[in-house]
Amino acid sequence: MAAPPGVTERYFTRWYKPDVKGNLCEDHCILQHSNRICVITLAEAHPLLQNGKTIKSINYQISANCSRLQNKVSGKSKRGAQFLTELAPLCRISCSDGKEYTIYSCIRGRLMEVNENILDNPAILQEKKAACCSGKDGTSVTTELSVTQQRNLCLSLQKVKGPFKGPP
Repeated sequence: MAAPPGVTERYFTRWYKPDVKGNLCEDHCILQHSNRICVITLAEAHPLLQNGKTIKSINYQISANCSRLQNKVSGKSKRGAQFLTELAPLCRISCSDGKEYTIYSCIRGRLMEVNENILDNPAILQEKKAACCSGKDGTSVTTELSVTQQRNLCLSLQKVKGPFKGPP
């Protein structure tokens, strides 16, 4: 007997943004809830989730004047949320081998919150590869574009399973 689907499979639609900003295999996964809230996570093929990588630090300080941790949202209309474009950086992740990866928004919207738990324990992203796309280890972004406009920018899981091969 098959296990029942988890929360992610039941309530979220997965969209993939491959090779963000032209970086090979640096794919992002966007989980879209039926209420239009999106969670930005790493796709399973991202180099950070491959064997041998150790995360040294995660930095939400984007520039001297912009920190994603300073995002303060209030009220029903989520006043004070930072506006994000498709290529807005969300955080920078440094590995012990010296490589640094920037995680991007991939969609236009307003930043609701960031996951501060990964600051204390960055290994969460690698320990639970499937849970990385569960909605707990990502950044919530509410979209302002229509759902169809956002979908045109990304690939569905069915399209990814075809020609998508993962990292070389």
